[in-house]
Amino acid sequence: MNAAEFYKHALTLTFRSPGFVPPAPAGNRRTRMGMMSHRLFVSLAAAILTMIAASAMPSASAAQANQAASRTIPPSVEAQLDTHIKRYIDWYEAANCEQEPGSTCRGIEYREGRSFCFGDINGDGKEDIAVLYTLEGFCCGNNYEYYLAVFLNSASGFELVTSTEVGGKGERTVEFDRIKDGKIVLNTDEYLDGDPMCCPSGKGATAYSLKDGKLVESGRTGEKPAAP
Repeated sequence: MNAAEFYKHALTLTFRSPGFVPPAPAGNRRTRMGMMSHRLFVSLAAAILTMIAASAMPSASAAQANQAASRTIPPSVEAQLDTHIKRYIDWYEAANCEQEPGSTCRGIEYREGRSFCFGDINGDGKEDIAVLYTLEGFCCGNNYEYYLAVFLNSASGFELVTSTEVGGKGERTVEFDRIKDGKIVLNTDEYLDGDPMCCPSGKGATAYSLKDGKLVESGRTGEKPAAP
């Protein structure tokens, strides 16, 4: 039973309950006023319950996110992403980190942070997969970055075509909204002046499209204005 059905059921039970006494037939001014009060009560109750039900119903983006969470991700997608992440971490550490001899700390993926979204990204009418994942701990630090990867649906299965950094500590947090008209839409929390590193307070959005095999950002909103 969804929220709308629940509140409708609750309203029905209220008026069928033994404690609910409908007004007597109109016979005088007092009873007519009682009926008017009853009708007003019913109208107000219905309006209030309708608003509550509407607010409890998930948005289209939330419904899509819930659907993605309940779907089985093809093992080939997980395997390709695991391999890609390992190679990226190896490259990043070698290119950017100067570690002490014998140091064992290195960047890792926060595996619980993986999320998936389904939709047609390249306009061929097939359902593709977008993945958000988080890498942290590069160069023995405590920073983290968010990345967006795209798997296109081909004749041989889902294939990883590209990935790019889309946020991180001190920049913004991101989460899936939906895939619509070929665009991967993300909701963002943006850092405003005075925000601590833990808690960006600005609400925004952005979108990424696949062009010439690369992800291109467009329509970003909510970020802190550039200094004059």
